Amino acid sequence: MLLYDKTKIKKHQINALRVQAVYAKINNLPLENREEITYEIQNYLFGFETWFLNDILMYLDVLFLFDDTFIRSYHNRMIRSLDKLPFSAVQKHYLQIAYAHNATVLAFDRNNMKDAQLYLQAFEKFVSLDTRTLTDTIYYLTYSKLFSLKQGFDQQIYDDMLDDLAVFKRFGYTKEYHDILYFIESILKPNKA
Repeated sequence: MLLYDKTKIKKHQINALRVQAVYAKINNLPLENREEITYEIQNYLFGFETWFLNDILMYLDVLFLFDDTFIRSYHNRMIRSLDKLPFSAVQKHYLQIAYAHNATVLAFDRNNMKDAQLYLQAFEKFVSLDTRTLTDTIYYLTYSKLFSLKQGFDQQIYDDMLDDLAVFKRFGYTKEYHDILYFIESILKPNKA
């Protein structure tokens, strides 16, 4: 904000709001002026036809601020912007997967199965572009099965999903393993009862 006060360059104000929102989210703190922050960042993003790296990273950082309608309406723009980045395939793939992962998790978290299906389709597309990353493939398979389980709990699908996740444990990704198990249980709790 000091940079913004000194220069009046809008991107400095937006970055300050972004940091404030992410800090509150990470530390589980209430976000004062949430509506104002969301409005400012949305208006900033509205100003660009195509987003470039800084805009994409900002959007990924504060995705949790936006409502489902906004995220869904910007889905095609995000896909197009990611596709137009002048980066190597590996760098582009990293951002594509990050977007698909974040949007999918948020949709599950909000119990928005219609949008989860949309973001899973993007996730599948991105995973198929570069299958060298085992973790991305496991996340995709897990979220696909989780989507199916949200439609109706099936013990076999659940067991298969846990078998897929065991790969994380075998290769030493124990934090990821426990984090995703916790996430799955929080999403499925109403369906398993």
